[in-house]
Amino acid sequence: MNAVVKTVLGLGISALCLWLVARNVELAAVWKVMRTASPGWLAAAVAIYLASFAFRARRWALLLAPSAPLKVRTVLPFVLVGYAGNNLLPARMGELVRTVALSRRTGVRKTAILTTVVMERLFDGLTLLMLLGALALIYPLVPWMRGVGLLASLIFGSALAFFVANLVWPRAGAAAIAALERALPPGLAARLARMYASFLEGIATLRRPGRVVGVVTLSLITWGAEAAYYYATMRAIGLEVPLHAAVMTLIVVALATIAPSAPGFIGTFQLSCVTALAAFGVGRELALGYAVLLHAAQILPVTAIGLAVAAFGRISLFGTDEEPTPASPLVAQRYRRLPMRLSVIIPVFNEVRTIEQILAKVRAVPIDKEIVLVDDGSSDGTRPILEQQRQEPGTVVIFHAHNQGKGAAIRTGIAHTTGDCVVVQDADLEYDPGEYVKLLEPLTAGTADVVYGSRFLGNPEKMSFLHWFGNKLLTVITNVLYGATLTDMETCYKVIRGDIARSIRIESDRFDFEPEITAKLLRLGHRITEVPISYHGRQFHEGKKITWKDGFAAIRALFRYRFSDLARVRIAAEAKIPQAQAAPIEDGSPAPTP
Repeated sequence: MNAVVKTVLGLGISALCLWLVARNVELAAVWKVMRTASPGWLAAAVAIYLASFAFRARRWALLLAPSAPLKVRTVLPFVLVGYAGNNLLPARMGELVRTVALSRRTGVRKTAILTTVVMERLFDGLTLLMLLGALALIYPLVPWMRGVGLLASLIFGSALAFFVANLVWPRAGAAAIAALERALPPGLAARLARMYASFLEGIATLRRPGRVVGVVTLSLITWGAEAAYYYATMRAIGLEVPLHAAVMTLIVVALATIAPSAPGFIGTFQLSCVTALAAFGVGRELALGYAVLLHAAQILPVTAIGLAVAAFGRISLFGTDEEPTPASPLVAQRYRRLPMRLSVIIPVFNEVRTIEQILAKVRAVPIDKEIVLVDDGSSDGTRPILEQQRQEPGTVVIFHAHNQGKGAAIRTGIAHTTGDCVVVQDADLEYDPGEYVKLLEPLTAGTADVVYGSRFLGNPEKMSFLHWFGNKLLTVITNVLYGATLTDMETCYKVIRGDIARSIRIESDRFDFEPEITAKLLRLGHRITEVPISYHGRQFHEGKKITWKDGFAAIRALFRYRFSDLARVRIAAEAKIPQAQAAPIEDGSPAPTP
């Protein structure tokens, strides 16, 4: 079903459910039920519900085990953000949010992860049917409850049969895919084959009886905790019903929220809850007050926690424009290139006090490298020092006629690089070139296209609070807009594969180069990995040039490139624009030609 159609349909169903549940109801009585709830019981109910997420995370880790051995603490944040996404986004988009985010973090293919999410829902449905069947043996079910059970059995039974069939007869599935491939374009056919392979990887847990038992056990514990949450909330409002009424209400509500609805299952949740409680003789006002309170206590805490996780830069509620290539062994082998030659671009503007020291540090690093020095109109005595550097082997020196900005200097430098990888080295002493080797490791292993040296994963020294806050804020904005999981977007150390660096058009002239290159790398789906680095900051009286105005320019750049035409990002790669011509130079040699 088209996402827009599903969203509109969900909103319509939610509106209808709200009208049905709220008509002929005295809202003042509903509010009184909520207002007089016991804070102690309510706090206990919320604590029980939040605790259930640890079991959900453990279950998901078990399902993901064939693809990646992940710990509970690794997957728990993604579970929380996924549920927050379900509460805020239409069409249960939270499931896709956590799938994309975990894929970007681990390199596991999205199809494999999404398959485990579907399996979670399958085990949820089967667990609820088990509970319903157990209740039916003890208590008589009203006709409509039996009908719900039969419909759910048909849905989840069919899903289970599909998974088992592909597990037992994977060759039949592969044959069907092969038949489809003959009628599809080669690129689409290959992608379909990869997706089916990832799907089989996602259901591989079903081959291990021990893991299946673990998943079933955790599902029972999870839904047992949710039943306890329902019952504790009943006690909070003084609703005197037997324990099995809480279990039955839980089953009805959980199955009803499968239907399309507004974000957070508003409407379908309340109507199904009131309908279930009516079977136990609970009045509409009391039942609706309970439903609203139960729903609020369920979605508000987990949504707040999920948003807090996203806001601190770990996971985003938004995806990227293109699917990044996962770090599979085949991809790693494809990009494995040893040894690598590193192009070190050093933009220079009035750095007479530190330029010779930083050059000595760069040259001392025992790797194959070239140094590209770009003087951006220095007037403090830096130019004569750089003139002497022309004689050094493996060194290119370019002079701008006048100051144009760091971004312009980097643009010129990239056009003169020939290395397998490119990194920008500030001419001050804030960053240590001795960490080049560590930064190159993911690239030489083929597990990344770009490596960011994160100051915040390391131990930054002499960083002012305003500088720290500004960097964190810009990183959070980047993660939210681009679906990234970065910790330091503004870092100078961005080691980029040379072919990628030379194919991206750089438009920024000043410090907004950092958000621009990050935005374009993410828009193009390149794999970015972070490694911790050291950092020794300097203050404005020591020559630091970036100001608060550049922070606003960075925010503007992040929004601009998030919503700009993706073709503009690729134009240099497609048209082979000679980027060095964007900045006039005085190096005595012609600019590189395409």
